[in-house]
Amino acid sequence: MMLERVPFIVRHPLKSALLVTLASLAAGIASILMADFGGSLWAFVPLLLWLGTAGLPATAGVILVATAWGRTPLLSGIAPFAIVAATVALAFQAGVFVTCSIIARRRHR
Repeated sequence: MMLERVPFIVRHPLKSALLVTLASLAAGIASILMADFGGSLWAFVPLLLWLGTAGLPATAGVILVATAWGRTPLLSGIAPFAIVAATVALAFQAGVFVTCSIIARRRHR
């Protein structure tokens, strides 16, 4: 397989997952802040499109952690939530990117 012709996402799925996860977390934070401070609707559309497409695994990871957070005394606090949510988001995104990378490598054989 010629690596020059293979996209960056296929060659480096974990680096790509990290970049997409950071972008997804930033988009989520920006959309929450804009919702709190009265951001305009046109600014929400690109953020929500990102969170619903490329950032969907990370968004699902954050939502999963948010649904379980606060139900027990061990799962409380905003700082631990941010750490756990970011870790789960990265794990979900990395899982999807590695799976897609494996599928793409098999097709290029």
